[in-house]
Amino acid sequence: MPRFPVYRLDYLEDARRLGVVPGTPAWRDVKRARQALEREELPGPGDRYTYVPDPDESPNAVRTLAHVRRVPRRNLWIWYIATGDGLQLVALTDEPP
Repeated sequence: MPRFPVYRLDYLEDARRLGVVPGTPAWRDVKRARQALEREELPGPGDRYTYVPDPDESPNAVRTLAHVRRVPRRNLWIWYIATGDGLQLVALTDEPP
């Protein structure tokens, strides 16, 4: 059974900032990668587990640990937390972990 994705606000803001909006080729590639996350056993063999980057590099920021997967054919990285039948999409970055 596929996981149900929950989009955190940071993920949605990242997508908009990076131009990953509905109808664009980047959006379609991210969608395919997200759909793979929804149905595959997680974490995948190439996924890494590390801290989500803090774009503001604030010294008081609370850091989040998450898995990260590269979007094929793109310099985009989906940061996620998988729990049972849930999938939280935490961030979308254009820099590798």
